[in-house]
Amino acid sequence: MIIFGYPGIGKSTLAGSKEVKIHDVIDLESSFFTEHEGGKDPYWYRLYAKVAEDLSRQGMTVFVSTHEKVINALKKSPEKKILVFPGSYLKSYWVKKLDDRRLQTGKFKDKRAYLRAKEHYEGDVTELLRVAREEDGFKMYLIENMNYDLKDILMDIWEKYEE
Repeated sequence: MIIFGYPGIGKSTLAGSKEVKIHDVIDLESSFFTEHEGGKDPYWYRLYAKVAEDLSRQGMTVFVSTHEKVINALKKSPEKKILVFPGSYLKSYWVKKLDDRRLQTGKFKDKRAYLRAKEHYEGDVTELLRVAREEDGFKMYLIENMNYDLKDILMDIWEKYEE
């Protein structure tokens, strides 16, 4: 199963948690694929998508980014694909959450996530909604409030979408 998770939903935290041992869960961090010595590879998403698909075929639940190129690269994958993202009405809370994380970690990837959400939150959420509604093979799990637990969401997804 491939779960496309919006920045800040808790992919890395949950994947690293000892609480989730029912299934193998991995957060496939996209920055490892986009950045290398020679600069940014314009086709990074191809390898990223292939690795995600291969891990899913091995029975892992794979968290991936919601980059448009990644979604497009995995559209035809036969793997189960779930989009997990916050509702548009959570923008101010979500941007603050990402800003707080950026300030706490100082990581470049967290700064990028914050700046992306600050400038493109509504468009990103609208596009994810469109993909979930119009593209074959995608399911959606909408985060409706800030008091969610990603572990509970994941358990619900497994219950609904695993055979």
